[in-house]
Amino acid sequence: MRGSMKLIQWCCTVFLLVPIGIAANSEEMQRREIMREIEQYRSRIDNIDMEIADTESRIKDDSASFISYTARIDSVRNLRSTRIDSLTEEIQKEKVRKDSLTAHTGSLARRIRSYRYREQQFSSHLMASMERYHDSLSLLPPSIAESPMRDLTMLKQDVDDGSAAPGEAVDRLWLILNRFSTGRFSIDSWSAPSAYEGIDGSAHYLRVGYAFLACVDAAGKRGAYWSPRKMSWVSFEDAGYAETILRAIQMREDRDIPDIIPLPIPYISTLEEGVSHE
Repeated sequence: MRGSMKLIQWCCTVFLLVPIGIAANSEEMQRREIMREIEQYRSRIDNIDMEIADTESRIKDDSASFISYTARIDSVRNLRSTRIDSLTEEIQKEKVRKDSLTAHTGSLARRIRSYRYREQQFSSHLMASMERYHDSLSLLPPSIAESPMRDLTMLKQDVDDGSAAPGEAVDRLWLILNRFSTGRFSIDSWSAPSAYEGIDGSAHYLRVGYAFLACVDAAGKRGAYWSPRKMSWVSFEDAGYAETILRAIQMREDRDIPDIIPLPIPYISTLEEGVSHE
């Protein structure tokens, strides 16, 4: 009987403790499961933190790169703006230069027209002057006027066809007149075939400037002077003038004693003016 009671007590104790043990074991398992999940969450949280840190690092790097890129963009923009301002200033300067060049071109065109007009006027005056000189030379004997008249004729042709510029034409005209003018103050004598029909063969000539030209024969008996008005040789009415001219020629050529010889220039001048000589 006692044994049965002990068995019954043991069984009751077992039946009572088994659920308690089971429950305790179940709670431990739950706790471990919870701890495991907590560790998993912590690990995931750590991974997320690492990802966040890595993302923040990349964001910082990207931000620094973006800031550097933005700085470069700003620098390029500033440089571009500076270049645009410089180009705008250069364009304005070129516009001013173009306007100035246009004005200068217009002024130059007006000067060219004025120069051409003056050149035409100058050419006209030059041609008129050469005509006057040509007319003056035509009053001289052919032996004196031939060379300068030939030079004047060539000069007029060159001016007419434009081969001689105004400056060159003036220089050439000055040389012609200068060579011709030197004879105005000189006395010259020479021997040549007679141009006066009253003297046969050779004759002696005497020129006093361009105011007097005479020719006489070798004996001093016959002579004549050149008349610009008649454009011909005129015989001396007084035979003594021929001898006087011959003596003047001999004095110039040092073949006679120097002396004062009255040449018949006043006499010829009065004859040319139509005044009778007493």
